[in-house]
Amino acid sequence: MDILDQQTLDTDRKITPSALENMHRAAKWMAIVAIFSFLFLALMITFVLLLMTKIPEGSIYVAVYLVFGALYFFPTLFLFQSANYFKQYVKGSDETDLENAFSKQNALFTFIGVLTIISVAFFIIGLLAGGGAILSQL
Repeated sequence: MDILDQQTLDTDRKITPSALENMHRAAKWMAIVAIFSFLFLALMITFVLLLMTKIPEGSIYVAVYLVFGALYFFPTLFLFQSANYFKQYVKGSDETDLENAFSKQNALFTFIGVLTIISVAFFIIGLLAGGGAILSQL
């Protein structure tokens, strides 16, 4: 991570028209994926509300779905914001829009990376606990 701090950055770089076109196309797809993800979240919340009314004992399921919904919301929001900043940059070429777009992408990948590390840790703990339980039965 500190590699950028140790090197002199070339601040005279320009974005080519081809790169702008690719950025614009990617931003459109990012927005589509984000919108469908928001729709999926709305369906998930609707399902949770229906589950609450139909199954009084389903409170643990409601809690689990709400946690997963919250975890799913933030990457979707970062993706949507990033897409909008990329689109604004392509239209107006304001450097702050490009910086904001990459900042939101950084937040997206940081969130997903931390979530992945936590998931792998829980997986390893589960394997160790399961292996210990199996070995104790022998």
